[in-house]
Amino acid sequence: MQYFHSQDDRRKLIAQPLFQPMIDYLISQGTQDIILRQLKKEFPQKKMEHFLDQMIDNGLIIRENRRYRCAFPVYDQKDFREEIAQLTQELMQELLKQPESQRALFLAEEIWHFCRETETDYFYATAFSVPTIERLEAGNENYRFVTLQQENEVSLPTYFHLQKQQTTLPEEFQALGQLIGDVNEAYFFDQVEVIIERICENKYKKRRESIFLDALLLANVLSHNEQYHLLLPVVENKKDSLLEERPLAQTSVERAFIKEQALVALMKELEVKSYSYIKKMI
Repeated sequence: MQYFHSQDDRRKLIAQPLFQPMIDYLISQGTQDIILRQLKKEFPQKKMEHFLDQMIDNGLIIRENRRYRCAFPVYDQKDFREEIAQLTQELMQELLKQPESQRALFLAEEIWHFCRETETDYFYATAFSVPTIERLEAGNENYRFVTLQQENEVSLPTYFHLQKQQTTLPEEFQALGQLIGDVNEAYFFDQVEVIIERICENKYKKRRESIFLDALLLANVLSHNEQYHLLLPVVENKKDSLLEERPLAQTSVERAFIKEQALVALMKELEVKSYSYIKKMI
């Protein structure tokens, strides 16, 4: 079972050892009334009631007339098939209006933001496996490095995301980790900004060893063959969306599910596993 939600602080609840067993138990009971005594018998852990209160406070379990039930939907692959197919087709039509060289960028900017339910709260689960799609950013106030991906690709946004998670770096990130470690993100990109701008102006000359330059090479931002070349496109930041909201479903959680599935279908059809670029904010 996979979980999708609008509030990051719910990740801690999902990671709790009691979370999955309690949700499985409540779902398995169907429409039967579940009282506290039954939960205590099923989950004799000392902090069970405290955890139960946290689940209720976060809207994941409903307590009503001293009865308990799961508060969020669990979707199957058969749910909202027509709506997902229709939205996927509409978004593909918008995508095909773009020049071929701009389609991946349109997917990462316009379609990604359209498919995010950011204005309302939602939480749902799927009973089937869904590819994890992330859009990660790192940078300073002038330049934002962006990566849209279904699996960890070596990129600067992915590296700084992994650093914030404080997890062991995957093997493909070890060289980058040994080079820059836990460098401050803003400081790192302030140094990188100077290099990027000089390369764009064909004015960059390497006068001494630079871990910032080496990091850009390791992260596939630059290539070097007599001269340094920028491998990632640099785009201007756009504030206005080109896609209009569509009447997809009755609730925010249904819209979130439909949009997520449409995004997955689009990336599969376009065979996009990862796409990185740089947004110029000024």
